[in-house]
Amino acid sequence: MRDTELYRHLLGLGAPWEVERVELSVEEGRVDVLVAHPGRTRFACPDCEHELSVYDHSEERVWRHLDSCAFLTFLHASPPRVKCPEHGVSQVGLPWSERRSRFTTLFERLAIDVLAACDVAAAARLRLIVGENRDGVLGGDFGLAVLSHGDRDGVDSRAACFDVGSWVVGVTPGAFFGLKGSGAFDLYR
Repeated sequence: MRDTELYRHLLGLGAPWEVERVELSVEEGRVDVLVAHPGRTRFACPDCEHELSVYDHSEERVWRHLDSCAFLTFLHASPPRVKCPEHGVSQVGLPWSERRSRFTTLFERLAIDVLAACDVAAAARLRLIVGENRDGVLGGDFGLAVLSHGDRDGVDSRAACFDVGSWVVGVTPGAFFGLKGSGAFDLYR
């Protein structure tokens, strides 16, 4: 089995998405998977589901995916956009990620499970969280944040957050929460 076929299965990709290339950097401990679709592919408008031709593509984006053995794995793609007569130009939905997320859905699920079972420091040791900033975004471009200087708005100091559009969705031991806009707080147990 070729590496592109292996990663198509590991990512759960189906038509029209294809793995174009897999790049391994042993020195950096990472795998980069480049995903694309064939020309003339039609996609649905994300608002009305009307099938349309590709208008153009957004700039290449990168999503953190589950590790490949001991290698950090990143998915790269230039998301297609469609021009709907009713809704204008919009990026299409992507099967591996929620809208505006910087993580694949599979990575988010694992991160939430791990963070629900242990604290942020333990998650960092598992390489789910990387970086030095202890009070903001951790993991560079990947949008994972922690609140680490004591109690803030009722969220305990072991909280971890995921940036999901205008919401920050997080998990603390025993609770999920969402922060919207300027800090409104909702707790979901």
